[in-house]
Amino acid sequence: NTPSYISIDRQFNVWVSLFDSQIVLKYDYTLQNCLASAVPLNFASLSGFGEDESPLVAPPIVETDQDDNLWVCYAYPLSSQLLKFDYEGNFLLSAVDILPESLPVSLTIDVDNNVWVACQGSNELKCYDTNGNTLQVWNFEQPSFTAVDKYNNIWLTYGYNSIAKIDTQTEQISSWKVSTLENEPIVSFNALTYDEILFARSNEPIWGGLAVDVYNRVWFVDNENNMGGVCSTSNFTSPRLFELQPT
Repeated sequence: NTPSYISIDRQFNVWVSLFDSQIVLKYDYTLQNCLASAVPLNFASLSGFGEDESPLVAPPIVETDQDDNLWVCYAYPLSSQLLKFDYEGNFLLSAVDILPESLPVSLTIDVDNNVWVACQGSNELKCYDTNGNTLQVWNFEQPSFTAVDKYNNIWLTYGYNSIAKIDTQTEQISSWKVSTLENEPIVSFNALTYDEILFARSNEPIWGGLAVDVYNRVWFVDNENNMGGVCSTSNFTSPRLFELQPT
């Protein structure tokens, strides 16, 4: 069983998704005690998969909401699903069927318990309410990582080297493109227009991760140059960079 994604709830319990078994396990903050498990609907009977093979085409993506419910996105060859479990791992609802070619790659939940799913195959960022109803669909080229800040703005990496912020109150989009020289690390961010967002470069993305901390600083990873960066949301065009050791 290969650990894939983790999420930490408001009680500091840790949920860990397992790729091969498709199960999500809940541990206390010491990581010594397993408190619960969440088991998906029975997709293991899909034909063409052996006993020790997973029918998933991507690891299960997990995130917890403001009520400590667990949301899991499963990507299967025939149909991907977004499922909701309670804090004890009991199945609550199958929120939505996602087309297999959509290829969901990340999951974020805002302070209103709306669920944001980045679908790289369909070039979409989808927003669902807590009951699984579709609220909004945004178009971004190759969306990858998502995060939410303390003001409930959604941050998204997309395309080859672009990053966007969505104001969930006004639905205004701010976007920047990473300025790089060939084989050189990130040096600055340049603002993009919305038309440019829809036609971002489709090269292999540089992005390796995205997060927003409690101080509202945006952290990101540049896989191509083995660099990490952090910048204030109030001064986003001047990131502070540091070198990462390749693994």
